[in-house]
Amino acid sequence: MTSKLKGSRLEAEVDRCRSECNWKRLGEIIPSIRAKNSGMDNLGDLIEAEYILETFIDEHTGYLEPKKENAESLQKCESLLKSAVETAQREKNSTLREARLLLAKLHYYCAKYDEVLNDVDSFCREQGNDPYATLRALRLVAEAYAVKGFSIEAILKRGSTAQQPTSQQQQQRSRMNALYCFEKSAELTISYVNELEKSLASTTRASSGTILSSQQSNGVNTGRSFDKMGDLLESSLERVPLLRLRRNVCDCPWGVEGIEWYRHIMTSLGDKLVGEKLQQRFAFICNSGQIFQLSTWISFVMRYCESVFISVSVLVLAINLIVIE
Repeated sequence: MTSKLKGSRLEAEVDRCRSECNWKRLGEIIPSIRAKNSGMDNLGDLIEAEYILETFIDEHTGYLEPKKENAESLQKCESLLKSAVETAQREKNSTLREARLLLAKLHYYCAKYDEVLNDVDSFCREQGNDPYATLRALRLVAEAYAVKGFSIEAILKRGSTAQQPTSQQQQQRSRMNALYCFEKSAELTISYVNELEKSLASTTRASSGTILSSQQSNGVNTGRSFDKMGDLLESSLERVPLLRLRRNVCDCPWGVEGIEWYRHIMTSLGDKLVGEKLQQRFAFICNSGQIFQLSTWISFVMRYCESVFISVSVLVLAINLIVIE
């Protein structure tokens, strides 16, 4: 059945697998993508590289730590992506941007932080104000801003231990740049989850029982696919309110913006599995004594959290903050 896929049917299947992060199914149709006259043979390197990278991440349960040793396992993936970049530049096709984004993600997990910044900056120059063509592209951009933010923080940490540390002004500028990246990633992630949920609901309504059963047999959980965010985007969502809550991140009011971001995230994602996981992670971090005083938090909760659901959510979080008083 897979070998018969080509043309528009193959393209639709590839788009669906990538949007829903169904990497097992994507791996099964790579031979069809690379087949002559498939209509997608020019995307073979990009799709195979994406499959290798995402499968590598999925195979490492829990948080995958960026480290140089990962480069060996991802060597073929990097070669395929560089080949895809060269081909896209030569043929001037739209895959160049996605190849850049995947390279940024790969370089992050290989702890090549300077290369991550170059990859994301190159993408931004090429992207301009163009809209995101697919849900997969939207997610990739959200991940790219996340890995750029984490890479900036890693470079800052590396600089603090160097013989010639960067100046306070440079550190402040870098922290603000990282915060911007996390905020951008958070906004794009929320947009991605909402758009994916709409897409899945539309597909479910339009599908007959036969098609729906076929999707489920291919490993697609149409009801919960939008909960598969992964540690990268979840950590980025978590980072924004935490950074805004820390008084030393920048010279601006810390509590108000931190609460507003937490409320924004919980309003958008609180009824989904990722929202529940974020609440648990915030509570764990607060229990570790990383934030501030209960009385300050309660005053912000009462003033800024108008929604009953969000007020209770933040108040429960605040109870975990008795670390100073």
